[in-house]
Amino acid sequence: MTRSQSRSTIRSIQSRRSRALREARSWRATWPAAWSAVIRATRWPALRGRASGRAGAAALLLLCAALLTGARLGSAADAAPSQPQVALRVSPPTGLPPLARWVDVRNGSAYTVALPTSAPTSLVAASGERFTFTTPAGDQLVAALPIAKQADGSYTQSTPVNTTTGALTCVQGVLHLSQNTGGSQAIVYTLVAHFDQYALVAYAHLVYASARDKLGATGVCNGQTGQGGEQAIDMLSGCTASACTSPVETAGPTVTAFESSVVGAAKRGGPQSWQQVYAGSSRVISAQYGSDRFGTLIEQQAQQRGRIKSITPKTTSAQVQFDAAGQAYFVVTDTVELDKGGGNTAKVTVTSYYLLESGQWVFWFSLPVGS
Repeated sequence: MTRSQSRSTIRSIQSRRSRALREARSWRATWPAAWSAVIRATRWPALRGRASGRAGAAALLLLCAALLTGARLGSAADAAPSQPQVALRVSPPTGLPPLARWVDVRNGSAYTVALPTSAPTSLVAASGERFTFTTPAGDQLVAALPIAKQADGSYTQSTPVNTTTGALTCVQGVLHLSQNTGGSQAIVYTLVAHFDQYALVAYAHLVYASARDKLGATGVCNGQTGQGGEQAIDMLSGCTASACTSPVETAGPTVTAFESSVVGAAKRGGPQSWQQVYAGSSRVISAQYGSDRFGTLIEQQAQQRGRIKSITPKTTSAQVQFDAAGQAYFVVTDTVELDKGGGNTAKVTVTSYYLLESGQWVFWFSLPVGS
């Protein structure tokens, strides 16, 4: 299947089967006060050990909290002038991860696929590569489908395509129901997905119906909706049905913008000043708090522990990495100057982690170097 045929198929399926998406559910995440508990609570196990056993400042303070932990109090004479902002260059990953994972935080859907050790140049074996599609309700379709490499270097994974009509062929599968209901359900489904050459951003579209729903199953197989109880779900994580945006080029500007928003919020003061910081932080952190409450708690911490006066990048280049769960991230290092009041300042060096979430880089967490 050529690139143009692939895009044509995706657009065709998307057009014929477009339905209103389910109500976006709240992102469920617990973010305890201690950084050690924070890392244990996340879904990215490869990084959990980095903060193990360390008690940190309140997590709502985000970057500020981590910077204040263990900061050395100095005098005003110790504070050097802020250096000019250095443009950060972020390189793509060196290869595909064994497991790629994408989450649509707005729709509550997710798509995970096991990737071959070497990039496929054509359709892989008939058994295909294992994938998991998670619905907003938490139900999961686990199956295997072939992966094809496209002319532009991107990849597609889909149920078989009818070479005459260009339509997707339906197949049988099992939907594993969430823990709230338990059990499983036999379904008939079609899936079309594509992701970029680095497995950083992706799009997936699942249409299914219960195998017991004869009208719905017929609708799925005929590329129609409204016949029965068909369900159509999108997973949007940096891609649409026809195009993807490379997150490599946006990584550097994201870090600059986020650090500027932190310094600006600290300078202005007041709960409302932290709105941009809230928007630029991972939903793993911010989901359980409204933006107003978020700003109030951060402001309280800043008043008690000092305000960030400047953030000077020490990292000029970084490389995107994958953790064991297939989550993309990169790390930067900064020198931060804190205004403690009364002419006193503190300086601390920190490492900050940025997470790729729904195709956009967001601040994840920070830790003082050597802590």
